[in-house]
Amino acid sequence: MSGGISSPLLVAVTIGIISGYLTLRKVRPNQLPLPPGPPSYPIIGQLLSMPRSSEGPAFIDMSIKLNSDIISYSFLGKTIVVLNSTEAAHDLLEKRSSIYSGRFCPPMIASPNLMNMKDFLVFMDTNELWKKQRRALSSRLSKHAVTAFRTSQELEARRLLVRLLVANTECVSSEFLNTEFYRTTATIFLQSVYGYELKSPQDPFFTDIITLNASITQAALPTAFLVNALPWLEYIPEWVPGTGWKRTAREWRAQKERTMSGAYNWAKQRFISGGDDSSMVSLTYNELREMGSTEAEADEFCKNIATALIGAGTETASSHGSYQWSGIDNTETFHSQR
Repeated sequence: MSGGISSPLLVAVTIGIISGYLTLRKVRPNQLPLPPGPPSYPIIGQLLSMPRSSEGPAFIDMSIKLNSDIISYSFLGKTIVVLNSTEAAHDLLEKRSSIYSGRFCPPMIASPNLMNMKDFLVFMDTNELWKKQRRALSSRLSKHAVTAFRTSQELEARRLLVRLLVANTECVSSEFLNTEFYRTTATIFLQSVYGYELKSPQDPFFTDIITLNASITQAALPTAFLVNALPWLEYIPEWVPGTGWKRTAREWRAQKERTMSGAYNWAKQRFISGGDDSSMVSLTYNELREMGSTEAEADEFCKNIATALIGAGTETASSHGSYQWSGIDNTETFHSQR
């Protein structure tokens, strides 16, 4: 039974689930009713209905089935509310943002014992560190500041068009397009953030970004790891059978540190020696040092905002580019979607 869960662990998990269920039963009567959801079962709630992959299509199908653009899933003491329309999202997250807006940071992401990314901008709720990071990024991404990166953006856009024109001589897949747009946006961000010129898709700085984004996406899924539903599981020793996910988290954390430090250390060595004064990390680092931050504090701050910017920026920009290209290739479908 090397691949199964040991009896002590199974007993501990069972006791924890039952305790949480009984506690929830006592508290729940005082709460307002939740939006409609799939069938619920004792103890596990709606866990069996939570999609393990392709969450978006699964949520849309459930929304259609329940005839509601707002649905919910409750399991093991956790509740997930899904908004499946622009109107619902705007009403709750824009008009009533002070009540409903927040950032989901599951234990697999937040815990110092796991991936340890609670201080990343995209996972923090509004606090002083979040405000400081936001101010730093805003000063680098203002309408005036971004003009400094226009030359590199135009150059990479031309290079992308050349690659697409060459590939257009034969049928290309959507995967090829996604890869090319991802490469272009990553090149632009690496140049703007670190002053680094990406010359090959096999460059470790580029492949590390892809790997980190993939691991973060997986770790953030509510049902991908049981610890996201039962946070106390992180304290179970790693030698206990059935806790291989802790080894996965340790490997992902090491890879995250490698991604954060690799490009940043390259950039720092360059701007400390006087070779660069225009990259985002160079300008931010110098400002922090002038304001009294220690070298270690400035390093940690710059690593966090740089990694968050590149991670989120490459995903968003490349997806937008792929979408626009698909619209050019399928004009009628594109206009109907708009």
